[in-house]
Amino acid sequence: LYLSITKTDKLDGRPLANVFFKVLDHSGVPLKFTQQEDGRYIVTANGSEVVKSDTNGKILISHIPAGEYQLVEQKYNGYSQHVPITVTVSSTNTEETLATVSVENCPTEFTLTKIDADTREPLSGVSFTLLDSSNKVISFALMPDGTYRPASTIVNSEEVVMTTTAIATDTAGKITIRYLPHGTYTLNEKQVEGYSPLAQIPLEITSAHSTESPLTMTVENTPASLSITKINAITNEPLSGAKFKLMNENGS
Repeated sequence: LYLSITKTDKLDGRPLANVFFKVLDHSGVPLKFTQQEDGRYIVTANGSEVVKSDTNGKILISHIPAGEYQLVEQKYNGYSQHVPITVTVSSTNTEETLATVSVENCPTEFTLTKIDADTREPLSGVSFTLLDSSNKVISFALMPDGTYRPASTIVNSEEVVMTTTAIATDTAGKITIRYLPHGTYTLNEKQVEGYSPLAQIPLEITSAHSTESPLTMTVENTPASLSITKINAITNEPLSGAKFKLMNENGS
C-alpha cells in the first residue's frame, strides 16, 4: 500500500524540500523506513524514523500497512510547525490509487509597530538593523508587498525591490519580516531625530510564530525635551522673564 505526502508553502504554493516527518501508528510508535534508489521510502523493521521531502516537496511511502496514522512534522527553519495530521491508509490505496495528504506551512512572521510615546501616532521612516545570535547584521530583501525577508531565502531575485541591511517602518509605522529562521535576535534602532535613543531590543522567533500568529512588538519613542531653570546665583530664587536663544552645533 502507498502513501503520498506533498509539502508546500502556504503563501505562494511552492514546494518545500528537506522537510522531515515521522509517521506514528495507532500506539504512537514511529514507523521505520529505508529509502530506495528511486527516492521512495519502504516501511521496514529497521531503519530511519523520519522521511524527508524531495526537491518537489514530495514523499512517497510504500509497503505501509492499512491503518490510521499520525503524520508529525519536525521543526523546519523559517516556518511554523504544522500540527499533527491524521492519515488513513486503506486496502484500496495501491500504487494506482495512493492515499494522499497535502501539508501547507506558513512562514514565520515578526511585526513591529513604531509609535510616538506621547501622541500614540505611528512613526514612519524609522530605520533598524537586525543582528543574529552571532551579532552578525542580517541582509534583507524588500518585497513588492512591503514586507521583508532574509536575502538568503530568496529564490527568484526578480521579485525583489531591493536588498538592504537597514529595514524601515512604512507610513503606518510598521515593519513586517517573514521567513526568519528560529532563534534569538537583537534589534538596533537608528536614533530618530527629535526623540530619545532606544536601547537594543532582544527578540526570539520560534516555530509558534507564523503569518497566522505573528510575533508582534510595539516600540514607543519618547520625544526629546529640554528643561531650563533660571535662578538668582546669590538667593537661589527663580528668575522670571529671562530669554534664551537656542542654537544648533553650527551656531545657527
